[in-house]
Amino acid sequence: MEIEHVKGKENVVADALSRQRHVVMATLRVKVEHQHPAGLLFPHAILEWKWDTISMDFIVGLPTSRYHHDAIMVMVDKLMKVAHFSPVKTIYTASAVARVYLDEIVRLNGIPRKIICDHDPLYTSHFWTTMQHALGTKINFSTTYHPEIDGQTERVNQILEDMLRIYGDTGVYRTHLFGSPTIITCSPEANRFVTGGGTEDGSLIAGWPSPQLIGTDSISMAEGMQHKRIRRYLMEAINSPESLKRIFVTLQPSFKAAFNSWALKGTIIAADEVNEVTFSNICGLLFSFQSAPLLKKMQNIYRGLLGGLRAQPINLPGTAFHTALKCRKKLNAIILSEIHDRRLNKTSIKKDFLQNLMDSVDSKGEKLSEKEILDNMVSLILGGYASTANSITWALYYLAKYPRVLHKLREENIPIRENEGVAKLLTYEDVKSMIYTSKVIDEVIRLANVSSFMFRKVARDIDFNGYIFPKGWKVIIWLRSNHVDPQYFENPLEFNPERWDGPRPKPGIYHVFGSGPRLCPGNNLARMELFMLLHHICIDY
Repeated sequence: MEIEHVKGKENVVADALSRQRHVVMATLRVKVEHQHPAGLLFPHAILEWKWDTISMDFIVGLPTSRYHHDAIMVMVDKLMKVAHFSPVKTIYTASAVARVYLDEIVRLNGIPRKIICDHDPLYTSHFWTTMQHALGTKINFSTTYHPEIDGQTERVNQILEDMLRIYGDTGVYRTHLFGSPTIITCSPEANRFVTGGGTEDGSLIAGWPSPQLIGTDSISMAEGMQHKRIRRYLMEAINSPESLKRIFVTLQPSFKAAFNSWALKGTIIAADEVNEVTFSNICGLLFSFQSAPLLKKMQNIYRGLLGGLRAQPINLPGTAFHTALKCRKKLNAIILSEIHDRRLNKTSIKKDFLQNLMDSVDSKGEKLSEKEILDNMVSLILGGYASTANSITWALYYLAKYPRVLHKLREENIPIRENEGVAKLLTYEDVKSMIYTSKVIDEVIRLANVSSFMFRKVARDIDFNGYIFPKGWKVIIWLRSNHVDPQYFENPLEFNPERWDGPRPKPGIYHVFGSGPRLCPGNNLARMELFMLLHHICIDY
């Protein structure tokens, strides 16, 4: 629109507007420019895939943590809004930041195509720009006062900074998860308190899994004297020297047959094959089951049960929990049938864990009830199947990725094979001389995190260093946080068995099988299976 200025009464509006425009322009010309003329601004490209474009920044000036960190490196995916937070020191170097970047972004999500960051000297350094150029990543520098560029990172920074200043680095946090107020513990001291004293005196009770699935009389659910009594039976049945020796005799033929089968197939899906052989092994140890159709049927039932353990306890048709309840009934029928058959036919005694539990008698001459045996056999399969299969799968992965470790395993295990005789079977006594193999197992379990967390429920108000755990709240003990903490393990995401050459971590740090009165009774079983696996794999394949 154009307004033409013509002097006179008839054009008062145009005259006023015209004069106002000249006044405004004159005023603007008087103001001093404090900035260089801005270049052209271009709209951002439409994001198409996660972690293609990320923004990076630092939060500095934070209170120093117990690990001497006073800054946080923030990396945000522009599309998915997912953020990575890595603790660093304010005096950070380009090489240190590059290490964090490779561990947290490239290792987990791949190489991004574009990084948006500010003009921090680190990001403009020759080292950083050269590295990104070599990786094929483009660096886009943000512009001051343009929140559409990196405002997302700024908002994430502000929220995180506020939370850190409020809650500090205590290792105890409160939140709201799964429909319940929840306390999360992640420091060695707090974890040791919850799994030790708090559990021992009954202030904290089992909070997971659902007793409807695992059984009220299982070692996972039992409390007080009943828990101590059941634990004593299980420890005697599983961890006695005779039981551990029997593990080596029973499981090695199964392992060797599975390895031969894998070799004939050429290429395998390791997780599936490991799950199958591990389930067969645990059922052989517990029940002496050998029938392939029965084992396949039970494995399918257990998959349904495992799905319900991780689901909300909503018993409606179609839900995972409802399916798991039906699976538990099917398992009850199979196990109870085996128990009844053994009681009727006492002439054919089987040497397995079920028979040990049926025959065990305490100091008062009492035996476990049928329901106690049933619930704990279900619990033992759960504990000896999923977690052990997970550890074995990761062991295969790390052996393939680190040939150096495989070579050192062979150096230790080949002399043992030469003394095994015709059977070529490892014995329980051989384990004592397998020093490096034991370190490999410790490292596999640390990184595999057999149990990343545990659940408890607060039975009555308790105090921990001035923090009150209110009655009825749930507690999540986050074990994994210590296993990958650089304060306790140098380069924690690196697979390095040699880290175990030094002294063992302090109590509360290395909690791969839990701790305290709830320490997994089958932890030795899992370790023995790993000894057998590593021994035969490293020599024969």
